Amino acid sequence: MLFSAPSVRGNLQGAPDTPPRERYPARPTPLALALAASVGLAPCLWVGGLAAQTLPVFSAAQVGSATLQQQGNTLVVTTTNGTTAGTSGYSSLNWQSFSIPAGSTVRFVQPSDANVPISTSINRVSGGQPSDLMGSLSSNGRLVLVNPAGITVGANAVVDTAGFTASTVDALDADLIAGRQGALLRSRALDSATATAADVSVQGSIIARHGDVFLVGGNVTHRGRIEAQEVAQEGGRVVLRAFNETRVSGTVIARAGAGARGGGIDVFGPQVVLESTALLDASGQLGGGQVRVGGDFLAARAVQQTEDALTVPTADTTDFAAGATIRADATGQGAGGQVVVWSGANTSSAGAISARGGASGGDGGQVEVGSAGQLGFTSAVDTRAPIGRMGELFINTGNIELLPAGSELDSTSSATQIAVAGLGATTGYRLQSRGAITLASSMLLPQDTNFSLEAGTELSVTAPITASGTGTVSLKANGLAMPSDPTAATLRIQAPITAAGITLSAVGPGSVIDLQGAELLAKQGRLELTAPSVTMSGATWLWGSQGAAITGNATLATGASLRLSGPVANGVAAAGRLAISGLFTVADGAQLRMALGGSGYDQIQLTGSDRANFAGASTLVLDLLPGAGRPGGGTYRLIDGPTLPGLLLPALQTASAVASSALTGVRLRWGSLEALLPTQGSTDPQVLQGLQPPPEPQKDEQDGGAAAGVVGYEEELLDCP
Repeated sequence: MLFSAPSVRGNLQGAPDTPPRERYPARPTPLALALAASVGLAPCLWVGGLAAQTLPVFSAAQVGSATLQQQGNTLVVTTTNGTTAGTSGYSSLNWQSFSIPAGSTVRFVQPSDANVPISTSINRVSGGQPSDLMGSLSSNGRLVLVNPAGITVGANAVVDTAGFTASTVDALDADLIAGRQGALLRSRALDSATATAADVSVQGSIIARHGDVFLVGGNVTHRGRIEAQEVAQEGGRVVLRAFNETRVSGTVIARAGAGARGGGIDVFGPQVVLESTALLDASGQLGGGQVRVGGDFLAARAVQQTEDALTVPTADTTDFAAGATIRADATGQGAGGQVVVWSGANTSSAGAISARGGASGGDGGQVEVGSAGQLGFTSAVDTRAPIGRMGELFINTGNIELLPAGSELDSTSSATQIAVAGLGATTGYRLQSRGAITLASSMLLPQDTNFSLEAGTELSVTAPITASGTGTVSLKANGLAMPSDPTAATLRIQAPITAAGITLSAVGPGSVIDLQGAELLAKQGRLELTAPSVTMSGATWLWGSQGAAITGNATLATGASLRLSGPVANGVAAAGRLAISGLFTVADGAQLRMALGGSGYDQIQLTGSDRANFAGASTLVLDLLPGAGRPGGGTYRLIDGPTLPGLLLPALQTASAVASSALTGVRLRWGSLEALLPTQGSTDPQVLQGLQPPPEPQKDEQDGGAAAGVVGYEEELLDCP
């Protein structure tokens, strides 16, 4: 039977008190159809009768038009597009009810042409009954289903469309259509929605062949399979957003086929749960996609949000259970993707995360796990790249303790405790804490892996860190982590650190780098220390193959010693160079050890306007290094030195550190300092004579010229055997 839109407002079966003979109106005349079209009402084609009691019940078209035709248990809805408020290429339909019984099919046929290859049909349900989709729903275009009473996709149901949105909260047509660009997420309607909104549940399958899947409701539960296939050069996008809880135990795929990158997966809500059977996969042949669980990445969170900016809600709690998996891999040639697991109060991360580079090329991806509150972390993370550079794991939370492998974690600790064995050897590391970080376990990093720690109050390293290849180490105590509440931060190093390059910093007023017997060797780059104050106690060793620098004041404490020369390789010791921008104080009883080695001489250059202060019985120890081309050794000391201006120091050092020497003469031109030479077989030093005033500053061949304030020098060994 055919009838016009005016005759089908409400239930097509008729109200209960309608006489049976009037329940199904007679076929309207062509004139009636023309009149309906003239007032913008959609004509409908309806064939059949009894099955219509459970299939969708049409009400009216708001934009465009729709023709309905039923053949057995199949309902075909053919739409035409309209335009409103500058938005075109879509239809907007109202329904009294919209459910599909098991074994039934509803198919939308939408326009497609060169101007609008994929149309969208928005379908709003106003009858107060939930939409139970138990059969099949399909379309060549995108479908949007809005039902404030709730939406369920049953266990055996299949939704197969170009793109699909199921929401129990209404929004503007433009927002619903442009969901991929974030308009749906930042909709004012969604912002004002509450946890009382009805639920969306998916137990069956949803396939979006050319677009996205959005599920929005009070609670969003997904136990089935959702697949958003590629759009242009990347996979589709899947967004699950609840106003109470989002719970996933099924599979979500936003993968891309050949020649494309992975898509995007967002799982948002005040409470987010990924159960042990959950799988989120945004992999792609030419690169991994993006997966966000519980919130956005740090860089995005730090951006000042404006009214028009994309709003990404932050979960209060996020539970990523053991057994659950998140993937954002490059499966061919390309970089790994990006993954974040975040919360505002409490994150439990025990599942597996993978953001690998492609087998044929490409770097590993970026993974961020953290919480603005508490974090429990036992996840296995893999950002390896068979050909490219390994990616990075960024852990961002409060206090962090890195413990030795096999340590028993204290569940009552307020700190995030991480056993180093749990980190594995499959990713680079960057840990950031608003409080303190303690590294109490040795870190032997994989080849070419970077390692970074940043603490807000105190960072303490009590176990060795070793990075091989081009791997670098960066440690920062950031007293300015909370700009509104700056604090004095401490970076304390009590163990050796070896890497290609090393960067240490303590930021904030009164912050300090405290080196306690530290050995810092940057074998392929520079060693950089930046803080208002750097203190050195115990036996300290600072060396960078491309030089070392202290930006700030430096103090060599009482009883401490400082070595600048590098390690010995093939019988030759590398010279060391240290630049200090502030005041350099050598305390009473401290030893500044400098050397003349096989590759040159050690240097200290004061680059600022401050002075070097040798206090009390502090000494400058001059030793001969292996490879100097002269036999024997010797220790030469400058004692009771006055306060010195900016200077450049050469030196000699011996590998055996004996106090005897085969050298029989030394001439130094170094102001009026006294030099004492222990003679062989004698414990009493002899005062050397002939010290001359310093000459005028001279060009230094190694550094390309003398720095401002540097005093020139000349040293000469005499009568060497």
